[in-house]
Amino acid sequence: MDQAHWPEMKERFAAVFATRTRDEWMAVFEGSDACVAPVLTMHEAKDHRITVRGDVRRARWRPPARARSALQPYAGSDHSPTVAPPGSNTDEGLAGWGLSEDAIEALRDAGALGETP
Repeated sequence: MDQAHWPEMKERFAAVFATRTRDEWMAVFEGSDACVAPVLTMHEAKDHRITVRGDVRRARWRPPARARSALQPYAGSDHSPTVAPPGSNTDEGLAGWGLSEDAIEALRDAGALGETP
């Protein structure tokens, strides 16, 4: 796919998705083999099947910061997924999005990346 068309495609996708609510889109895909799932608020997620399975855990990074995080389930695995602390892979993520080492360092110097763990 030609990246030059991405901005116009982004606008087109946004316009189409805006024609229905999240629940209406879920009804459209009900019973299909499309890989579709709703984006839940944390309030909704507490009653969702991922919570019942134990895939939402309280994560504590630096006192007093706390957050709830939905963990990625691993089908057919007894592996217990973990949540990486914020900032633990920031450089790799930013580099993956095309930022140079100099650009990443400039963000860090400006305080935009927070503290390094």
